[in-house]
Amino acid sequence: MRFYLHVLKTFAILAGGFVVGCGSGIKGDDNAAGAPAAGSIVTLDQGWSADIQQRFWFTDQGSQILPYSWLLALEQAGSQLSFRTDANIERLGYFPERPSKYNPDGLPIGFAKTRDPASGEHWMGPTCAACHTGQVKYRGKIIRVDGGPTLGDFTALLDDLVAALRATASDEAKFQRFAAQVAGGSQQAIAELRRSLNARLEALIERIKLNLPPSPPGHGRVDAIGNIFNEAFVRVLGIPENKVPPSAPVSYPLIWDTPQHDVVQWNGSAPNAGIGSLLRNIGEVLGVFGNVTVTGSPLPKGFKSSINVTNLGKLEGWLQDLWSPQWPVTLLTPIDTGKAERGKVHYQQNCVSCHAPIERANRKRRVNAVMTRLADIGTDPAMATNAIQRTAKTGVLQGTREMILFGDRLGPVAPGTKLGPVIAAGVALGQPVQAIEAGFSEYLKVRKATPFDPLSYKARPLNGIWATAPYLHNGSVPSLWQLLQPSAQRDQVFHVGSYEFDPLHVGFASGPDTGGSRYDTRLSGNSNSGHDYGVTLSDSQKWELLEYLKTGRSVKRWDRCTLDGALWPRTRASG
Repeated sequence: MRFYLHVLKTFAILAGGFVVGCGSGIKGDDNAAGAPAAGSIVTLDQGWSADIQQRFWFTDQGSQILPYSWLLALEQAGSQLSFRTDANIERLGYFPERPSKYNPDGLPIGFAKTRDPASGEHWMGPTCAACHTGQVKYRGKIIRVDGGPTLGDFTALLDDLVAALRATASDEAKFQRFAAQVAGGSQQAIAELRRSLNARLEALIERIKLNLPPSPPGHGRVDAIGNIFNEAFVRVLGIPENKVPPSAPVSYPLIWDTPQHDVVQWNGSAPNAGIGSLLRNIGEVLGVFGNVTVTGSPLPKGFKSSINVTNLGKLEGWLQDLWSPQWPVTLLTPIDTGKAERGKVHYQQNCVSCHAPIERANRKRRVNAVMTRLADIGTDPAMATNAIQRTAKTGVLQGTREMILFGDRLGPVAPGTKLGPVIAAGVALGQPVQAIEAGFSEYLKVRKATPFDPLSYKARPLNGIWATAPYLHNGSVPSLWQLLQPSAQRDQVFHVGSYEFDPLHVGFASGPDTGGSRYDTRLSGNSNSGHDYGVTLSDSQKWELLEYLKTGRSVKRWDRCTLDGALWPRTRASG
């Protein structure tokens, strides 16, 4: 009887919602006597302590890419250099980090030591921070942006890991060096390591084949929902014909204010009502190497998985207190307050109806997203259309109710938007109810979203928008200045991957000499058309609007004294 009460209580928690997926603001330093030295890393005041920042970067969410000891020993494919060298990590767009309490072996930001709940084996896997930590470089200084989009290339990371594992398996000298660190001197352990290495290599190759896009998404983008659906409907359900190439890569979204939104995802497909945030996060982990075993109906015991639901609650809880970054005038450029005041008028006339103001530091802030129909905004349709058109064979879940205990039963084929939540809810049912409640108590109150056309994209407040280039949902516009131009005048081809900041146009360096990935807006899913708002303003008016956006616009109050202040950041030496 107690077990069924647990199931009913868990369902009551789950019933709130389902998902388809994923001042100057500078912290003071009493010892700082001026601008930080070149090469130092600056932490902006975004509401987090250094301890919470580190926890967010390195908390295990249950992802499993490689056994942990393998990563520590793995060499690059073409040399004896460690895979984890700073140069290699930075080439892939991620951020090296020094050893610390929560990161004893100095993994890059967003890559954590995880523990398999069944075997106790330790793995390396990404956490939220791998995709949702950004940075800005300007005149030798590095500004870290928590919750900002990374320009990391996850596809290239997986390709390089496979190349390194393949080289380790085929090059005997490389394998022996690897085995000496991982297996010790036992011949039996070395033989087992060789078998495990080949098995993991094949599994990663199959994973890459499963989610192979028509063209590489490059730095700063991934088709998150396409990957999640493939993992859930092909690998978890074991149905190969459910495979669909992920053809709608999008930028990693900024995540400050995420817990306060009524819906998330670029197409608003993930509700935050009730426990929707839990199911959204379960889907996210599934897309980044979380393991789930489905053997039949979610009832009564749920599904076994590697997903750490308790830690997902902690991560979501920390996001409650994350604020958007404010333009650091002492590190970038001063803000012309006269221009900004004039730009405020342009903002109210052209932007505010979709991008409403909020109070960035108010923990009780709530954001009701403005969903703009695809027919009105005119941006690339692939992400929105793919999400609502995706269907899949249900396999062993045929006959399961859409809401687990009630609702229509799934037929032999179901929309992905209905089948995905059943899998996520099954994972939640497999957890102790205490794990589900941990960190999610604030989400048990239902916050309903206003119904909207599913062929829509989400407009959100623009606080911190300066640190989130490139722009539009698919990252097809390199700067805010270009976004204010008619689409025909925007760059058709540019490069993504450099963190060097352009404070004039508000974006990252994107010329052919900056490296990174070549972005061609003429490819399917990459269109830079649409969002033709403010494009008829004169150039001088556009510069005024741009100056206003630097102020942290979408914050209800902004203080001219703050903009002109001379607060200096907390810094630390890089390296």
